[in-house]
Amino acid sequence: MKSENLSPAVALSCVRDLCAQSRGWLVRKGDVPGIGVIRATFDALRALGVGVPSGAEFDRYSHALGPFVVLADEMQPEEILEAATHECEHVGQFWRGEYRKGSTVGATLDGGVAFAWLYLVEPEARVRYEARAYRAGLEVRHALGLPLPSVDDLADTLARGYALDASHVAFGRVLLDSALSSVRAGVVTTESGAAMLARLFPRARWVGYTLAVGCALTRVMARAHFVSDVALAAGLGWLVAFALTRRWSTA
Repeated sequence: MKSENLSPAVALSCVRDLCAQSRGWLVRKGDVPGIGVIRATFDALRALGVGVPSGAEFDRYSHALGPFVVLADEMQPEEILEAATHECEHVGQFWRGEYRKGSTVGATLDGGVAFAWLYLVEPEARVRYEARAYRAGLEVRHALGLPLPSVDDLADTLARGYALDASHVAFGRVLLDSALSSVRAGVVTTESGAAMLARLFPRARWVGYTLAVGCALTRVMARAHFVSDVALAAGLGWLVAFALTRRWSTA
């Protein structure tokens, strides 16, 4: 599906399904109580010289607040999909927890309040969370045939919107540059990105099967795995997908 074939109704239907799968709740920004007061507060802080967005800029942002996905109003269908995928990746991070300071592999943090606290107080974790969420949105954007932003644009967004110093912006730039490179190659690694694409392209499953078989064959031909390894992994992957699909379809 290309962006020109999307309708607001289709986009919102996909977003509601993704929110439900992510155990999140969808809220439109205009429906948030006191949104006018929040907007005025941002304008007042900006007038005092605080480095925050203006009220008008704040209106264009979507947010994930714990399990709540707050979508900005007056977005185009493709913008709705990209923003919701980004924010649902944050909802997944909220529930499962990720990352501790100074570690990138195998480190976890309990979800919920602990995740929210780490996001607020630890810039390194905030960069990792945001880089992953941006990647999810980029995966959807690329699949819809839309141009990808440059790494400079993404790094500038990090610098302006997330209260980061130069060293953390540079770190985020490295992560985002890597994400852009693999997204351009058609690689999808985020949970919310894969889930959204499954909703946008339900008839593409045979393409996925073909690619999976091709990947398995190349692994065996390169002697990177035994045939038994590939068969076991394929069977386990199918069983997990089958179990999750049944669970979501009956939820």
